Amino acid sequence: MARIYDRLYPAEPKLDSMIEFLVGLCPPGGRVLELGVGTGRVAVPLAACGIRVSGIDLDPDMLAVMKSKPGGDAVEAVQGDFTTDVVGHDFDLVVLAMNTLFAVPTQDAQCAALTRVAEQLADTGRLVLEHFDPNVLYRRQNPLMTMRALSATSVLYFTTSADFAKQGISAEFAVHDEHGVHTASESGRYIWPSELDVLARLAGLRLVERHGGWERQPVPDEPVVLVSVYAKG
Repeated sequence: MARIYDRLYPAEPKLDSMIEFLVGLCPPGGRVLELGVGTGRVAVPLAACGIRVSGIDLDPDMLAVMKSKPGGDAVEAVQGDFTTDVVGHDFDLVVLAMNTLFAVPTQDAQCAALTRVAEQLADTGRLVLEHFDPNVLYRRQNPLMTMRALSATSVLYFTTSADFAKQGISAEFAVHDEHGVHTASESGRYIWPSELDVLARLAGLRLVERHGGWERQPVPDEPVVLVSVYAKG
């Protein structure tokens, strides 16, 4: 994924709102941990705001891409598995953006990841999760193939499919450009919002806010993006 990740998920207008939201939850001089930090799409601009940012990711190639970016060295990069590994303690904010918790393949491992969060949060800290509402999957019964232009010379094709019995979701990507074809895949397990709240409770966390986006929009009847904030206790 490292070679094409930033092309699959380019910086969007919502990134500014996301950074503003996170900075607003972090006290002056605070510390932030991003799980599944990837190429630093969130961590690097967050560190540019003067916040001490750490990030953990399983893929060393993703971390290398982050370190190569301007400002990437400001992020403490840790290679590891955020469902089992502990980066530190007393973080003011832990962030799981871009449906990252859904990349974890089983419910047990997802609960373990949330337990690691609770272990690393300060008593007054917050966990912030960006996640989609799985109802969008149930509007279709077949795999969905989509195509979009990435630039004047490159095109992305991607197919997503769901296993409703196992709450599984998978995606296959192909980028066609002047250098050939680059492929990648993702898979994981989606979580219903109510189920997420239960898993958080089992990990020692409680829901304090839920919004329909990074600008704190009310949650609509059919949400696409949800932002949930949890505290310890």
